[in-house]
Amino acid sequence: MVRRFVSLVACVTLAFSGFSAHAVDIAAGKEKAELCVGCHGENGISQMENMPSLAGQPDQFIQWQLVYFRAGARNGHHLVNCFDAVARVLEVGTRRILHWNVTEHPTAEWTIQQFRAVITPETSHRFVLHDRDTIFAATVDRAIASMGRHVLKTPARTPQANAFCERLIGTMRRECLDWLIPIHEGHLRWILRDWVIHTLG
Repeated sequence: MVRRFVSLVACVTLAFSGFSAHAVDIAAGKEKAELCVGCHGENGISQMENMPSLAGQPDQFIQWQLVYFRAGARNGHHLVNCFDAVARVLEVGTRRILHWNVTEHPTAEWTIQQFRAVITPETSHRFVLHDRDTIFAATVDRAIASMGRHVLKTPARTPQANAFCERLIGTMRRECLDWLIPIHEGHLRWILRDWVIHTLG
């Protein structure tokens, strides 16, 4: 009999950095651009896993991002960090995305709610596999156990032990999130909804 697993990973998938623009000053602009290079890479080509590349983005798009930073619409003063956690529930046996959700402030309670959306008495899953991220607090494991499922934790610093979910994260980033810069949580939700529909065919 083939065992069926549910795997959920809550992780930071997006991190954007920018600065607040002031008076037009080319020298000052070049100096501030060094802040961007630190995260978004030389010539706008990011070498960091969770930082999007800016190279190839339309000029107008970049200009609007700077407008949003200056207006404070992206919480920016000198350096902006905008993090969103994306939870994904993947059925390993079929590689289907059973559930996904987005939040800027992930908590244990929010994570439990994601599991409740998927684990019902009608589902036949016996195990929930997750990593050792701090979001998976003891209360999360107790809630999963109360739903009648066994919790399996991957070894520390061993992403290959949850390879199916890690591959999903990488695919989502490479095919979708590396090419777009979400402006706010609603925009990110809209982008991912279309990507998931496309992926599921």
